Amino acid sequence: MVTRLSKFISLLSIILILISCKNDAQKRTVEIQNIEKKKQKTDFFNKKYFHGFLMSVDESTPAEHPFYSYLNCKEEGYFTIHFIPKNKNLISFWKNKYFEENKYEYDDLITENRIINQLLDGKYNLYNIFCFQITNKYLDYSNGCTEESINLKINAIADIYLYNPNTKQWDFQKKIKVDRLPPQADNKFFLDNFPSIITYVNEDKPKSNSTKSEIAINGENIFHIDNNKLIIREDLLNKINNNSNIDHGKDASLLNSYVLGLLSKRKAKEQLSFNDENLYKIIAYTINIVDPIYYKYFDEKDIFWGKYSFGDSRGGASLSEALVLSKLLSTQDLDNMILQFRKNNYYNLENLKVMLEKTSWFEP
Repeated sequence: MVTRLSKFISLLSIILILISCKNDAQKRTVEIQNIEKKKQKTDFFNKKYFHGFLMSVDESTPAEHPFYSYLNCKEEGYFTIHFIPKNKNLISFWKNKYFEENKYEYDDLITENRIINQLLDGKYNLYNIFCFQITNKYLDYSNGCTEESINLKINAIADIYLYNPNTKQWDFQKKIKVDRLPPQADNKFFLDNFPSIITYVNEDKPKSNSTKSEIAINGENIFHIDNNKLIIREDLLNKINNNSNIDHGKDASLLNSYVLGLLSKRKAKEQLSFNDENLYKIIAYTINIVDPIYYKYFDEKDIFWGKYSFGDSRGGASLSEALVLSKLLSTQDLDNMILQFRKNNYYNLENLKVMLEKTSWFEP
């Protein structure tokens, strides 16, 4: 009788233990699911998180790919979004050619963001886009909540996500123990940790438009409309600036002629892809690059580039002056154009206002 009772008690104990384990497992499952749901709520592409693309960690540390960062010590924590190229040529471009072909001051974040945004626009499919997040529980912000003042706590963990363009969701990949703050500015971290995800485009395929050297420098490639939006290839404009010298002014002169050609078609009421707002912006970006070249070589040094000399004779003019001399824009057109420039703070272009002030018609 005692033996039978002991067996019954033992069996009951086992059943109770199993039930308890099952409940614990279910509880853990629910907790994990809740954690995952919480993770998935953050849309790292939300505009409120974006303050500009970067290509440098600091003055002495260039990045190998574009990224941007966001910090909120009480909510999302600290995260960085990294655009890792899928194409080896594109990897080489960002790592080796970007800074050669784009010259600006280290702290000129407006120009940096504008150039990178132009290069990435409409080409997210060429990149694996990762989010590297350190949640607030691993941040020590006792000295303040800035990228310079925060530190990592001991045994800090980073959550890594990969953007899924099909679902437009951020898919959780893994947790990684970290001992330094982001960003992971080189490609090695992502290539080492995600070898199965990082793939390369077949290098034997015909060259695509993924690098600047493969694009012809002309007005049609620099300015075009995509999805009703004006696209401006500032990288090509900068290349015109960098390539122009005493012996070579062809690209600048042809771009000058291209814009005047657009205005001629407008005056003749021919159909154009660009509306007036677009045309005025095209004029602004062209003046910003072309006019300084005109004044530096053609006007001040009397350099003559043959048929590529801002006209067929030494009587050429800067684009900003030619707008009036050519009579392609009326007084009202010019007023509307300048009003648009002012409303947009001259598009934050370095040379635009300075070049306009050299003309006989512009009034600041």
